[in-house]
Amino acid sequence: MISQKLLQELKEILEHDYKVRLSMQEVAEIGVTLLRYFETLIEIKSKTNLEMKGGGLNER
Repeated sequence: MISQKLLQELKEILEHDYKVRLSMQEVAEIGVTLLRYFETLIEIKSKTNLEMKGGGLNER
Protein backbone atom coordinates (compact mmCIF):
# COMPACT_ATOMS: atom_id res chain seq x y z
CA MET A 1 0.00 0.00 0.00
CA ILE A 2 1.25 3.46 -0.86
CA SER A 3 0.58 6.27 1.58
CA GLN A 4 -1.62 9.20 0.62
CA LYS A 5 1.34 11.49 1.24
CA LEU A 6 3.46 9.69 -1.36
CA LEU A 7 0.59 9.60 -3.83
CA GLN A 8 0.09 13.34 -3.40
CA GLU A 9 3.82 13.87 -3.97
CA LEU A 10 3.67 11.78 -7.15
CA LYS A 11 0.63 13.77 -8.31
CA GLU A 12 2.52 17.02 -7.78
CA ILE A 13 5.58 15.72 -9.67
CA LEU A 14 3.42 14.64 -12.60
CA GLU A 15 1.69 18.02 -12.70
CA HIS A 16 4.83 20.13 -12.25
CA ASP A 17 7.38 18.21 -14.34
CA TYR A 18 5.15 16.65 -16.99
CA LYS A 19 2.14 18.99 -17.05
CA VAL A 20 -0.17 16.00 -16.57
CA ARG A 21 -3.29 16.32 -14.42
CA LEU A 22 -4.67 13.03 -13.16
CA SER A 23 -7.25 11.92 -10.63
CA MET A 24 -6.02 10.37 -7.40
CA GLN A 25 -7.26 6.99 -8.69
CA GLU A 26 -5.06 7.33 -11.78
CA VAL A 27 -2.11 8.45 -9.67
CA ALA A 28 -2.65 5.45 -7.37
CA GLU A 29 -2.59 3.10 -10.38
CA ILE A 30 0.68 4.63 -11.58
CA GLY A 31 2.10 4.40 -8.06
CA VAL A 32 1.23 0.71 -7.74
CA THR A 33 2.69 0.01 -11.18
CA LEU A 34 5.94 1.75 -10.22
CA LEU A 35 6.05 -0.13 -6.92
CA ARG A 36 5.61 -3.50 -8.65
CA TYR A 37 8.24 -2.56 -11.24
CA PHE A 38 10.85 -1.77 -8.60
CA GLU A 39 9.94 -4.87 -6.58
CA THR A 40 10.61 -6.91 -9.72
CA LEU A 41 13.96 -5.18 -10.26
CA ILE A 42 14.96 -5.90 -6.66
CA GLU A 43 13.97 -9.56 -7.06
CA ILE A 44 16.02 -9.88 -10.27
CA LYS A 45 19.03 -8.22 -8.64
CA SER A 46 18.74 -10.47 -5.61
CA LYS A 47 18.60 -13.61 -7.75
CA THR A 48 21.50 -12.40 -9.89
CA ASN A 49 23.63 -11.75 -6.81
CA LEU A 50 22.78 -15.18 -5.42
CA GLU A 51 23.76 -16.88 -8.69
CA MET A 52 27.02 -14.90 -8.88
CA LYS A 53 27.92 -16.12 -5.39
CA GLY A 54 27.36 -19.74 -6.41
CA GLY A 55 24.07 -20.15 -4.60
CA GLY A 56 21.86 -20.38 -7.65
CA LEU A 57 19.24 -22.98 -8.39
CA ASN A 58 21.51 -24.72 -10.90
CA GLU A 59 23.87 -26.00 -8.20
CA ARG A 60 24.65 -29.70 -8.15
